[in-house]
Amino acid sequence: MKQTVFAIVILFGLFSCQQNDSSPKSATKDVVPPSTGRNNGNQDRGGRNAGNGTTISQPDKSDYSIASCEFKFDQGEPAPSLVPEPSMYQSYFEKQIDTNLLYPLLNSSASETVRFAKLIGLSIYSVSAYEYNSCAMLSALPTAPYDYSVAFTNTGGNTLGLYLPAKNNFVKNMNETPVIMIRKDANRWVLVHEIMHHLYSKEVQSQINDDDLKAQLKPAIDKYVESTKQFAKLENFENGKKLVSDIKLVLDLFPEFLKRYMLEEITIEGSLSELLNEKLLTNIPSNQSINGAAYIYTNSQKADSFFSLLSGMVSEGEMAISKINSLALVAGQPESKVNPLLFKKYSNELQGYKETMVKLKTAAEKRLLAAGIDKSKLLGQFGFSGPSSHGHSGHGCARSKEADAYLEQLKSRF
Repeated sequence: MKQTVFAIVILFGLFSCQQNDSSPKSATKDVVPPSTGRNNGNQDRGGRNAGNGTTISQPDKSDYSIASCEFKFDQGEPAPSLVPEPSMYQSYFEKQIDTNLLYPLLNSSASETVRFAKLIGLSIYSVSAYEYNSCAMLSALPTAPYDYSVAFTNTGGNTLGLYLPAKNNFVKNMNETPVIMIRKDANRWVLVHEIMHHLYSKEVQSQINDDDLKAQLKPAIDKYVESTKQFAKLENFENGKKLVSDIKLVLDLFPEFLKRYMLEEITIEGSLSELLNEKLLTNIPSNQSINGAAYIYTNSQKADSFFSLLSGMVSEGEMAISKINSLALVAGQPESKVNPLLFKKYSNELQGYKETMVKLKTAAEKRLLAAGIDKSKLLGQFGFSGPSSHGHSGHGCARSKEADAYLEQLKSRF
Protein backbone atom coordinates (compact mmCIF):
# COMPACT_ATOMS: atom_id res chain seq x y z
CA MET A 1 0.00 0.00 0.00
CA LYS A 2 1.82 3.05 -1.24
CA GLN A 3 1.14 6.13 0.81
CA THR A 4 2.49 9.62 0.81
CA VAL A 5 6.04 10.78 1.32
CA PHE A 6 6.90 14.01 3.08
CA ALA A 7 10.20 15.74 2.37
CA ILE A 8 11.94 18.85 3.65
CA VAL A 9 14.34 20.20 1.07
CA ILE A 10 16.94 22.96 0.92
CA LEU A 11 18.19 24.39 -2.36
CA PHE A 12 21.26 26.52 -2.99
CA GLY A 13 21.90 28.64 -6.09
CA LEU A 14 18.96 28.90 -8.49
CA PHE A 15 15.69 28.35 -6.75
CA SER A 16 13.36 25.97 -8.51
CA CYS A 17 10.88 23.42 -7.37
CA GLN A 18 12.34 19.93 -6.93
CA GLN A 19 10.62 17.52 -9.27
CA ASN A 20 10.89 13.90 -8.22
CA ASP A 21 9.64 10.72 -9.82
CA SER A 22 9.12 9.62 -6.23
CA SER A 23 6.37 12.22 -5.79
CA PRO A 24 7.10 13.55 -2.31
CA LYS A 25 4.10 15.04 -0.62
CA SER A 26 5.98 18.05 0.62
CA ALA A 27 9.28 19.68 -0.08
CA THR A 28 11.04 22.53 1.65
CA LYS A 29 13.61 24.70 -0.07
CA ASP A 30 16.08 27.40 0.80
CA VAL A 31 14.75 30.67 -0.58
CA VAL A 32 15.69 33.92 1.21
CA PRO A 33 17.96 36.21 -0.87
CA PRO A 34 21.45 36.74 0.58
CA SER A 35 20.88 40.45 1.07
CA THR A 36 18.49 39.71 3.92
CA GLY A 37 21.24 38.24 6.04
CA ARG A 38 19.42 34.96 6.34
CA ASN A 39 20.93 31.60 5.79
CA ASN A 40 20.50 28.31 4.07
CA GLY A 41 18.95 25.33 5.70
CA ASN A 42 16.40 26.72 8.10
CA GLN A 43 18.97 28.50 10.24
CA ASP A 44 19.99 32.02 11.22
CA ARG A 45 22.67 33.19 8.81
CA GLY A 46 24.99 34.74 11.36
CA GLY A 47 24.64 31.76 13.63
CA ARG A 48 24.99 31.70 17.41
CA ASN A 49 27.09 29.78 19.84
CA ALA A 50 24.92 27.12 21.41
CA GLY A 51 22.90 28.66 24.17
CA ASN A 52 24.34 32.17 24.38
CA GLY A 53 23.02 33.95 21.29
CA THR A 54 26.40 35.47 20.43
CA THR A 55 26.81 36.26 16.74
CA ILE A 56 29.81 34.57 15.20
CA SER A 57 31.58 35.07 11.90
CA GLN A 58 33.04 32.13 10.02
CA PRO A 59 33.61 33.25 6.42
CA ASP A 60 35.05 29.84 5.50
CA LYS A 61 31.72 28.20 6.26
CA SER A 62 28.34 28.47 4.55
CA ASP A 63 25.33 29.85 6.35
CA TYR A 64 23.94 26.36 6.64
CA SER A 65 27.08 25.00 8.30
CA ILE A 66 27.30 27.91 10.75
CA ALA A 67 23.66 27.62 11.72
CA SER A 68 23.86 23.86 12.17
CA CYS A 69 26.11 24.51 15.18
CA GLU A 70 23.67 26.76 17.01
CA PHE A 71 22.14 24.09 19.26
CA LYS A 72 23.52 20.92 20.76
CA PHE A 73 21.82 17.53 20.66
CA ASP A 74 21.01 17.55 24.39
CA GLN A 75 20.23 21.26 24.73
CA GLY A 76 16.69 21.66 26.03
CA GLU A 77 14.18 20.17 28.42
CA PRO A 78 13.17 16.52 28.91
CA ALA A 79 10.07 15.11 27.26
CA PRO A 80 7.52 12.87 29.04
CA SER A 81 8.44 9.26 29.74
CA LEU A 82 4.89 8.05 29.13
CA VAL A 83 2.51 8.74 26.26
CA PRO A 84 -0.05 11.29 27.50
CA GLU A 85 -3.77 10.80 27.20
CA PRO A 86 -5.09 12.18 23.90
CA SER A 87 -6.25 15.79 23.72
CA MET A 88 -7.58 16.54 20.26
CA TYR A 89 -7.54 20.02 18.80
CA GLN A 90 -8.96 21.30 15.53
CA SER A 91 -6.29 23.37 13.83
CA TYR A 92 -6.42 25.31 10.60
CA PHE A 93 -8.52 23.89 7.77
CA GLU A 94 -10.34 21.63 10.25
CA LYS A 95 -7.25 19.46 10.62
CA GLN A 96 -7.12 17.36 13.79
CA ILE A 97 -4.02 16.99 15.95
CA ASP A 98 -3.33 15.51 19.37
CA THR A 99 -1.83 18.47 21.20
CA ASN A 100 -0.61 16.26 24.04
CA LEU A 101 1.75 14.71 21.50
CA LEU A 102 2.79 18.11 20.13
CA TYR A 103 3.36 20.10 23.32
CA PRO A 104 6.18 17.85 24.60
CA LEU A 105 8.13 18.78 21.46
CA LEU A 106 8.04 22.53 22.04
CA ASN A 107 10.86 22.92 24.56
CA SER A 108 12.58 19.56 24.49
CA SER A 109 16.10 18.97 23.31
CA ALA A 110 16.74 17.24 20.01
CA SER A 111 17.66 14.06 21.89
CA GLU A 112 14.42 14.17 23.90
CA THR A 113 12.42 15.01 20.77
CA VAL A 114 13.78 11.87 19.15
CA ARG A 115 13.12 9.74 22.23
CA PHE A 116 9.53 10.96 22.51
CA ALA A 117 8.96 10.40 18.78
CA LYS A 118 10.07 6.81 19.22
CA LEU A 119 7.76 6.49 22.22
CA ILE A 120 4.76 7.38 20.04
CA GLY A 121 5.70 4.81 17.40
CA LEU A 122 8.10 6.52 14.99
CA SER A 123 11.37 5.01 13.80
CA ILE A 124 14.00 7.71 13.20
CA TYR A 125 17.20 7.28 11.22
CA SER A 126 20.02 9.57 10.19
CA VAL A 127 21.52 9.98 6.75
CA SER A 128 24.71 11.72 5.71
CA ALA A 129 25.22 15.38 6.56
CA TYR A 130 24.38 17.99 3.95
CA GLU A 131 27.78 19.67 4.30
CA TYR A 132 31.03 18.17 5.52
CA ASN A 133 31.89 21.00 7.90
CA SER A 134 28.48 21.29 9.58
CA CYS A 135 27.83 20.28 13.18
CA ALA A 136 26.25 16.84 12.95
CA MET A 137 23.83 17.37 15.84
CA LEU A 138 21.84 14.24 14.97
CA SER A 139 24.78 11.91 14.38
CA ALA A 140 23.78 9.89 17.47
CA LEU A 141 20.78 8.53 15.57
CA PRO A 142 21.07 5.07 14.04
CA THR A 143 22.07 5.11 10.38
CA ALA A 144 19.24 4.48 7.94
CA PRO A 145 19.15 0.93 6.48
CA TYR A 146 20.20 0.69 2.86
CA ASP A 147 16.69 0.62 1.35
CA TYR A 148 15.63 3.64 3.38
CA SER A 149 18.79 5.50 2.46
CA VAL A 150 18.10 4.83 -1.22
CA ALA A 151 14.56 6.13 -0.80
CA PHE A 152 15.93 9.28 0.83
CA THR A 153 18.43 9.81 -1.99
CA ASN A 154 15.71 9.34 -4.60
CA THR A 155 13.87 12.41 -3.32
CA GLY A 156 16.72 14.62 -4.52
CA GLY A 157 20.13 15.66 -3.27
CA ASN A 158 18.77 18.68 -1.37
CA THR A 159 16.49 16.76 0.99
CA LEU A 160 16.92 17.42 4.70
CA GLY A 161 14.16 15.29 6.17
CA LEU A 162 11.72 12.65 5.01
CA TYR A 163 8.59 11.15 6.57
CA LEU A 164 7.24 7.80 5.39
CA PRO A 165 3.90 6.53 6.69
CA ALA A 166 3.76 2.87 7.71
CA LYS A 167 3.68 0.14 5.04
CA ASN A 168 4.89 2.49 2.34
CA ASN A 169 5.89 0.96 -0.98
CA PHE A 170 8.18 3.92 -1.54
CA VAL A 171 10.67 1.76 0.36
CA LYS A 172 11.46 -1.58 -1.26
CA ASN A 173 11.25 -3.49 2.01
CA MET A 174 8.05 -2.08 3.45
CA ASN A 175 8.32 -0.32 6.80
CA GLU A 176 5.92 -1.66 9.40
CA THR A 177 6.08 1.56 11.40
CA PRO A 178 6.18 5.22 10.32
CA VAL A 179 9.73 6.35 9.56
CA ILE A 180 11.53 9.67 9.64
CA MET A 181 14.92 10.06 8.00
CA ILE A 182 16.88 13.22 8.66
CA ARG A 183 20.27 14.69 7.81
CA LYS A 184 22.80 14.45 10.61
CA ASP A 185 23.32 18.20 10.42
CA ALA A 186 19.64 19.25 10.22
CA ASN A 187 18.14 21.30 13.02
CA ARG A 188 15.23 20.61 15.32
CA TRP A 189 12.74 22.55 13.20
CA VAL A 190 13.09 19.92 10.48
CA LEU A 191 12.56 17.17 13.03
CA VAL A 192 9.44 18.74 14.57
CA HIS A 193 8.06 19.55 11.11
CA GLU A 194 8.26 15.88 10.09
CA ILE A 195 6.77 14.67 13.37
CA MET A 196 3.83 17.02 12.85
CA HIS A 197 3.20 15.43 9.47
CA HIS A 198 2.91 12.15 11.35
CA LEU A 199 0.55 13.61 13.94
CA TYR A 200 -1.77 14.93 11.25
CA SER A 201 -1.43 11.85 9.06
CA LYS A 202 -2.34 9.33 11.73
CA GLU A 203 -5.67 11.07 12.35
CA VAL A 204 -6.94 10.62 8.79
CA GLN A 205 -5.50 7.39 7.44
CA SER A 206 -8.20 5.26 9.09
CA GLN A 207 -10.90 7.31 7.32
CA ILE A 208 -9.36 6.98 3.88
CA ASN A 209 -5.64 6.43 3.37
CA ASP A 210 -3.65 8.57 1.00
CA ASP A 211 -3.43 5.93 -1.72
CA ASP A 212 -7.15 5.24 -1.72
CA LEU A 213 -7.87 8.96 -1.86
CA LYS A 214 -5.61 9.43 -4.87
CA ALA A 215 -6.93 6.27 -6.51
CA GLN A 216 -10.47 7.67 -6.31
CA LEU A 217 -9.59 11.23 -7.26
CA LYS A 218 -7.99 10.76 -10.67
CA PRO A 219 -10.84 8.74 -12.26
CA ALA A 220 -13.33 11.13 -10.65
CA ILE A 221 -11.67 14.03 -12.45
CA ASP A 222 -11.58 12.03 -15.69
CA LYS A 223 -15.31 11.33 -15.43
CA TYR A 224 -16.03 14.98 -14.72
CA VAL A 225 -14.04 16.16 -17.75
CA GLU A 226 -15.85 13.67 -19.98
CA SER A 227 -19.30 14.55 -18.63
CA THR A 228 -18.72 18.25 -19.39
CA LYS A 229 -18.07 17.31 -23.01
CA GLN A 230 -21.20 15.21 -23.22
CA PHE A 231 -23.40 17.89 -21.67
CA ALA A 232 -21.96 20.47 -24.06
CA LYS A 233 -22.92 18.22 -26.98
CA LEU A 234 -26.42 17.48 -25.74
CA GLU A 235 -28.05 19.40 -22.91
CA ASN A 236 -30.60 16.90 -21.68
CA PHE A 237 -31.64 15.58 -18.28
CA GLU A 238 -29.41 12.53 -18.38
CA ASN A 239 -26.23 14.38 -19.34
CA GLY A 240 -26.98 17.25 -16.99
CA LYS A 241 -27.52 15.04 -13.98
CA LYS A 242 -24.41 13.03 -14.83
CA LEU A 243 -22.38 16.24 -14.90
CA VAL A 244 -23.82 17.40 -11.57
CA SER A 245 -23.07 14.00 -10.01
CA ASP A 246 -19.49 13.96 -11.32
CA ILE A 247 -18.80 17.50 -10.12
CA LYS A 248 -20.15 16.59 -6.71
CA LEU A 249 -17.83 13.56 -6.48
CA VAL A 250 -14.73 15.64 -7.26
CA LEU A 251 -15.80 18.25 -4.70
CA ASP A 252 -16.30 15.49 -2.12
CA LEU A 253 -12.70 14.29 -2.59
CA PHE A 254 -10.52 17.22 -3.59
CA PRO A 255 -10.69 19.40 -0.46
CA GLU A 256 -9.36 16.45 1.57
CA PHE A 257 -6.50 16.08 -0.90
CA LEU A 258 -5.64 19.77 -0.47
CA LYS A 259 -5.81 19.41 3.31
CA ARG A 260 -3.23 16.60 3.20
CA TYR A 261 -0.91 18.41 0.81
CA MET A 262 -0.53 22.17 0.44
CA LEU A 263 -2.86 23.11 3.28
CA GLU A 264 -1.07 20.75 5.67
CA GLU A 265 2.23 22.46 4.87
CA ILE A 266 0.63 25.84 5.51
CA THR A 267 -0.85 24.56 8.76
CA ILE A 268 2.44 23.16 10.05
CA GLU A 269 4.53 26.18 9.10
CA GLY A 270 1.90 28.61 10.34
CA SER A 271 1.54 26.81 13.66
CA LEU A 272 5.29 26.47 14.24
CA SER A 273 5.92 30.09 13.28
CA GLU A 274 3.25 31.28 15.71
CA LEU A 275 4.66 29.12 18.51
CA LEU A 276 8.15 30.40 17.78
CA ASN A 277 7.08 34.03 17.68
CA GLU A 278 5.26 33.58 21.00
CA LYS A 279 8.44 32.01 22.44
CA LEU A 280 6.59 28.78 23.13
CA LEU A 281 8.82 26.87 20.71
CA THR A 282 12.47 26.95 21.77
CA ASN A 283 15.87 25.53 20.85
CA ILE A 284 15.23 26.67 17.29
CA PRO A 285 16.72 29.75 15.53
CA SER A 286 14.50 32.80 16.00
CA ASN A 287 14.52 33.66 12.31
CA GLN A 288 12.77 30.42 11.55
CA SER A 289 9.50 32.36 11.28
CA ILE A 290 10.86 33.81 8.03
CA ASN A 291 11.31 30.26 6.74
CA GLY A 292 7.72 29.52 7.58
CA ALA A 293 6.56 32.72 5.91
CA ALA A 294 8.26 31.84 2.64
CA TYR A 295 6.86 28.32 2.73
CA ILE A 296 3.34 29.50 3.53
CA TYR A 297 3.45 32.03 0.70
CA THR A 298 4.51 29.54 -1.98
CA ASN A 299 2.14 26.80 -0.82
CA SER A 300 -0.67 29.35 -0.82
CA GLN A 301 0.12 30.29 -4.40
CA LYS A 302 -0.25 26.68 -5.46
CA ALA A 303 -3.36 26.04 -3.39
CA ASP A 304 -4.97 29.19 -4.76
CA SER A 305 -4.80 27.73 -8.27
CA PHE A 306 -6.82 24.75 -7.06
CA PHE A 307 -9.32 26.91 -5.20
CA SER A 308 -9.95 28.91 -8.37
CA LEU A 309 -10.54 25.77 -10.40
CA LEU A 310 -12.77 24.16 -7.78
CA SER A 311 -14.80 27.34 -7.44
CA GLY A 312 -15.21 27.25 -11.20
CA MET A 313 -16.58 23.72 -10.87
CA VAL A 314 -19.09 24.89 -8.27
CA SER A 315 -20.30 27.61 -10.66
CA GLU A 316 -20.46 25.10 -13.49
CA GLY A 317 -22.52 22.76 -11.34
CA GLU A 318 -24.92 25.53 -10.39
CA MET A 319 -25.37 26.50 -14.04
CA ALA A 320 -25.99 22.86 -14.97
CA ILE A 321 -28.65 22.64 -12.27
CA SER A 322 -30.27 25.81 -13.56
CA LYS A 323 -30.35 24.34 -17.06
CA ILE A 324 -31.76 21.03 -15.81
CA ASN A 325 -34.52 22.79 -13.90
CA SER A 326 -35.37 24.94 -16.91
CA LEU A 327 -35.66 21.80 -19.02
CA ALA A 328 -37.86 20.23 -16.33
CA LEU A 329 -40.12 23.29 -16.32
CA VAL A 330 -40.50 23.28 -20.10
CA ALA A 331 -41.12 19.53 -20.16
CA GLY A 332 -43.64 19.70 -17.34
CA GLN A 333 -41.53 17.30 -15.27
CA PRO A 334 -41.08 18.90 -11.85
CA GLU A 335 -39.85 15.57 -10.47
CA SER A 336 -36.75 15.95 -12.65
CA LYS A 337 -35.66 19.15 -10.94
CA VAL A 338 -32.44 19.25 -8.88
CA ASN A 339 -31.99 21.12 -5.61
CA PRO A 340 -30.56 24.51 -6.64
CA LEU A 341 -28.66 24.72 -3.34
CA LEU A 342 -26.89 21.39 -3.84
CA PHE A 343 -23.46 23.01 -4.21
CA LYS A 344 -23.91 25.62 -1.48
CA LYS A 345 -22.07 23.55 1.14
CA TYR A 346 -19.10 23.09 -1.19
CA SER A 347 -19.00 26.79 -1.95
CA ASN A 348 -19.03 27.58 1.76
CA GLU A 349 -16.33 25.01 2.51
CA LEU A 350 -14.00 26.29 -0.18
CA GLN A 351 -14.62 29.89 0.84
CA GLY A 352 -13.85 29.07 4.46
CA TYR A 353 -10.60 27.30 3.59
CA LYS A 354 -9.56 30.10 1.29
CA GLU A 355 -10.24 32.76 3.92
CA THR A 356 -8.07 30.85 6.39
CA MET A 357 -5.34 30.50 3.80
CA VAL A 358 -5.46 34.20 2.93
CA LYS A 359 -5.22 35.10 6.61
CA LEU A 360 -2.09 32.98 7.04
CA LYS A 361 -0.66 34.13 3.73
CA THR A 362 -1.18 37.80 4.61
CA ALA A 363 0.62 37.33 7.92
CA ALA A 364 3.43 35.56 6.08
CA GLU A 365 3.70 38.38 3.54
CA LYS A 366 4.05 40.90 6.38
CA ARG A 367 6.91 38.88 7.87
CA LEU A 368 8.62 38.68 4.49
CA LEU A 369 8.20 42.42 3.97
CA ALA A 370 9.57 43.19 7.43
CA ALA A 371 12.59 41.03 6.63
CA GLY A 372 13.17 42.89 3.37
CA ILE A 373 12.32 39.88 1.22
CA ASP A 374 10.81 40.45 -2.20
CA LYS A 375 8.04 37.88 -2.54
CA SER A 376 8.23 38.23 -6.33
CA LYS A 377 11.46 36.27 -6.05
CA LEU A 378 9.50 33.35 -4.66
CA LEU A 379 8.31 32.29 -8.08
CA GLY A 380 8.28 29.35 -10.43
CA GLN A 381 5.67 26.62 -10.59
CA PHE A 382 5.14 26.27 -6.88
CA GLY A 383 8.78 26.99 -6.30
CA PHE A 384 11.34 29.76 -6.37
CA SER A 385 13.44 31.59 -8.88
CA GLY A 386 16.35 33.97 -8.65
CA PRO A 387 20.10 33.57 -8.16
CA SER A 388 21.70 33.50 -4.73
CA SER A 389 25.24 32.90 -3.60
CA HIS A 390 24.15 32.07 -0.09
CA GLY A 391 20.57 31.07 -0.49
CA HIS A 392 18.04 31.83 2.16
CA SER A 393 16.37 30.58 5.19
CA GLY A 394 13.04 29.38 4.08
CA HIS A 395 10.88 26.46 3.36
CA GLY A 396 9.30 26.18 0.16
CA CYS A 397 7.88 23.89 -2.31
CA ALA A 398 5.31 21.42 -1.23
CA ARG A 399 5.17 19.61 -4.47
CA SER A 400 3.75 16.35 -5.68
CA LYS A 401 3.54 14.72 -9.07
CA GLU A 402 -0.09 13.87 -8.39
CA ALA A 403 -0.98 17.47 -7.53
CA ASP A 404 0.48 18.76 -10.80
CA ALA A 405 -1.31 16.06 -12.77
CA TYR A 406 -4.64 16.96 -11.16
CA LEU A 407 -4.04 20.62 -11.82
CA GLU A 408 -3.46 19.94 -15.51
CA GLN A 409 -6.56 17.76 -15.67
CA LEU A 410 -8.72 20.53 -14.23
CA LYS A 411 -7.06 23.23 -16.32
CA SER A 412 -7.90 21.22 -19.45
CA ARG A 413 -11.57 21.69 -18.61
CA PHE A 414 -11.34 25.48 -18.19
